[in-house]
Amino acid sequence: MNTLIAQVRRVINQINYGKRQKVRFGISPFGIWANYSPACPGGSRTKGQESYHTLFADSRLWVQKRYVDYIVPQIYWHRMHPKASFTVVLDWWCQLVRGTGVKLYIGHALYRFGTPGWGADELLAQLNLVRSRWEPSGSVLFSCRHLLRPQNSAVRRGTIGIWR
Repeated sequence: MNTLIAQVRRVINQINYGKRQKVRFGISPFGIWANYSPACPGGSRTKGQESYHTLFADSRLWVQKRYVDYIVPQIYWHRMHPKASFTVVLDWWCQLVRGTGVKLYIGHALYRFGTPGWGADELLAQLNLVRSRWEPSGSVLFSCRHLLRPQNSAVRRGTIGIWR
């Protein structure tokens, strides 16, 4: 997969140079690159599914080699998740992009609203955490259809209240 990502980067660079355009290339990978262990000291302090070992997606390398202009990790866990805290994963991504020039946008799980532990307070707290860090350039809510055609009770009732 790394070869594919590098090739896409090269093609986009050629298009941008030849036509004087500025096409941006980004990816939205699974939120956990790898769990920390002595064998994998670059991983996050998490215990969840890993994109590097199970999905064979080396999103850390893509940032380090600047194969992408921006990255939108899917950090779809709440702040108190026992295996993958939103805050722990957010901080790992912030550290990864620091000094690389790769833009970081954070993916939030809007589709989880109305399920246990996922109310307006959780999303508001996550958005405030993102805003309190220097590295993120913004947030992405997944998925838009939950705004356009609400499927959960919190959105249907209009109790989402995050836009204060």
